Amino acid sequence: MNINSTLAHEFKLAPEQVRTVIRLIDGGATIPFIARYRKEATGGLDDVTLRALDERLAYLNRLESRRAEIIESIDSQGKLSQQLRRDIESATVMQRLEDLYKPFKKKRATRASKARDAGLEPLATEILAQQRTSGNPLSIANKFVSSTPYDTPAGALQGAQDIIAEAIADNADTISFVRHYTRANGSLQVKAAKGKSDAADTYETYHDFSESLGTLPNHRILAIDRGEKEGALKVSIGVDTETVVDQLHAQTIQGYSIYTDLIKDAVTDGYKRLIAPTVERGLRADLTERAQQAAIGVFAKNTESLLQQRPVRDARIIALDPGYRTGCKVAVLDEYGKLLDHTTVYPTPPRSAIKETKQTLGNFVRTYHINTIVIGNGTASRETEEVVSDFIAEYDAQTASVSNRKDDALNKTGTISCREANATNEATSTSSTTNEQHSADPLRYTIVNEAGASVYSASKLATEEYPDLDVTTRGAMSLGRRLQDPLAELVKIPPQSIGVGQYQHDLNETALEHSLANVVENVVNRVGVDLNTAGISLLGYVSGISSTVAKNIVAYREEHGAFTDRRQLKQVPKLGAKTFQNCAGFLRISNGGNPLDATGVHPESYTVARKVLKKAQVQPSALASGGIPDISIRIGALSSLAASLNVGLPTLHDIVLELEKPGRDPRDDAPEVVFARTVRSFDDLNVGMKLTGTVRNVVDFGAFVDIGVKQDGLVHISKMADRFVQHPSDIVSVGDTVTVWISAVDKDRGRISLTMVEGK
Repeated sequence: MNINSTLAHEFKLAPEQVRTVIRLIDGGATIPFIARYRKEATGGLDDVTLRALDERLAYLNRLESRRAEIIESIDSQGKLSQQLRRDIESATVMQRLEDLYKPFKKKRATRASKARDAGLEPLATEILAQQRTSGNPLSIANKFVSSTPYDTPAGALQGAQDIIAEAIADNADTISFVRHYTRANGSLQVKAAKGKSDAADTYETYHDFSESLGTLPNHRILAIDRGEKEGALKVSIGVDTETVVDQLHAQTIQGYSIYTDLIKDAVTDGYKRLIAPTVERGLRADLTERAQQAAIGVFAKNTESLLQQRPVRDARIIALDPGYRTGCKVAVLDEYGKLLDHTTVYPTPPRSAIKETKQTLGNFVRTYHINTIVIGNGTASRETEEVVSDFIAEYDAQTASVSNRKDDALNKTGTISCREANATNEATSTSSTTNEQHSADPLRYTIVNEAGASVYSASKLATEEYPDLDVTTRGAMSLGRRLQDPLAELVKIPPQSIGVGQYQHDLNETALEHSLANVVENVVNRVGVDLNTAGISLLGYVSGISSTVAKNIVAYREEHGAFTDRRQLKQVPKLGAKTFQNCAGFLRISNGGNPLDATGVHPESYTVARKVLKKAQVQPSALASGGIPDISIRIGALSSLAASLNVGLPTLHDIVLELEKPGRDPRDDAPEVVFARTVRSFDDLNVGMKLTGTVRNVVDFGAFVDIGVKQDGLVHISKMADRFVQHPSDIVSVGDTVTVWISAVDKDRGRISLTMVEGK
């Protein structure tokens, strides 16, 4: 197999593109680096295509390696015919290779191997030759009688049939036929496990269930797999056995002989005892793999959307991690995520210290100039939200009253007396400065998905970051910070714990981790990282940077102070030339010695960037004041400039974009966070009500939308548009703000059905 040609055909690429990508990868270039800084060489392939090509390349390399192993093994047995070699060399999938190799694998003792050891293979060969049209099989078998269980002619014939059954089951073409027929015509049959048939459990839908293998949706496969694993369901593949056996008979029987019935029995036995169970196991594994790959794909897409959510900048936050008996943990953060204060309040039962909670919140708001309150969406979230909502309403009313009293005093005298000012401040326990700040930046609150916060807060990383804080305070901090900068905070959490997947705990852990690590790496490098503020977790996802190098960067920063030049990276231990090439363009330095260090321009292109600036007649220092919006007008046609600078057009285009908006954050294009809340409990909901919500999760059958109550509502795929929708991700992404209507509310089961099409 020519791997380059195969990849070029499958990905519809020019052979030279494939050769270039492989050469770059083999040379140590990372996927983000190739996608961003080698566009001329690859023809502009993006990171998603490059990763897919890289993974397919790895599969084809494994295929070639396995092909060589199989040929060598069969050849060493002296059984490698020219036809078999051709079949092996033409195989394009691993399964076909293994089917061809199956007869030559060493097997543990089987009925067939015992019969061969007893000398019955010649009898099996005689029967399969189907030459005799007269005579008695028992008389012929009498010559092969040996020890028990082959001490009678009938026993010898049975042994020969066992050999034939195994030969049929080891035939690659026979297995392929049965597999394809079963896949095309079979069905998955599910029943309740013994003792479960009358139970109204989670898997009641599948207590008497059957569906064609070809139409089974992936989420249903995963649900059935889970039910089987938990012992609630019994699962099998059903197929028209009689038709399959008749087909196998027709393929094996060459015409009438005295052995026809014996062969039919052997073929039937081979199918039922050997082929069918193997094919069923294989098809079940294929179904599970297909469903898991699809689920991992959905999970990856959701994670990507989640990580690309818009940061809420300049938010000074009170973060509340709600609870009942243990109270609500409170963390106060400045706009950079620094912890200013922390405590515990008890606004929920059993203590219900609502007055004291509001007093504490008010003190924090006034002392630290808070403008945003964040509430985790877990246990006791709704009750906490009610208290916070009431507090904000009371605080706003109090602030407005103070402002009005000041205005009245000013209108009367043109100024305000010290006594009036003191009285006003005493009444509100606040300062005029704070009031002015608050009126310009009103207090607001929002709900944050707390999935994974507890995992992070108890992790080794959290302990290393905040050794003097308890687990609960770290969790509250995480909630506040994931509003300020979702990407920087969520990379600290194992991706499978952030709550945007489907059956994630049932998926192949290695495959899931690999896929999600790729997604996180892609997003981190698209956004870019501030070299002087990024933690070890975030740095570890930057192109080319290992966890060891990430720790070394932080250690170097702590010892030598902030980086002022990208070239200082070369002084970091274990950060060599190749790593520098891979990572430098994705690391930003604000207010450093070189304005280009704050952009996504790679150091290897600084000379070109300076020439572009010279052509535009501006100094590099102009980048520090927000970029050069009119640079495209200043420099003229890019194509002619690219030729004169001897640089590729894609690279020049990217340089110009960076010079226009240095260090631009692509997350600024994402939907804004929803702060307005019109409902807070099931009692507020009515069928037909129109609401605005935030998409929290996208799965195969729909999307879950946060509309303000504890339980997210489900928009089924059939209610996402007034047309056919292939997959919910074609319509919405995690983090999207959507308009929905309530179509049904089931308070007893805690379920909310939504529609995105009014009246549907």
